[in-house]
Amino acid sequence: MVVRLRLPGRHITDCQTRLYMKSRQTEAPAIAAAKAGFSTASADRIEADPRLPSQRRKRRAPARFVPANQRS
Repeated sequence: MVVRLRLPGRHITDCQTRLYMKSRQTEAPAIAAAKAGFSTASADRIEADPRLPSQRRKRRAPARFVPANQRS
């Protein structure tokens, strides 16, 4: 079983994604990722879901229910 940890860091921009996809047409994924300025693990994620970061659905934390008598 492979567990992938998502470590905090800088977000990949639309411009970096476009540069990666353009470089990917002629270069290997590792080289294209280096030119775009991110890791090969991020390149694998982009290969799996090629949409731009601004077009992906944002993850939201679930709302927490707090009973009225326990609110401060």
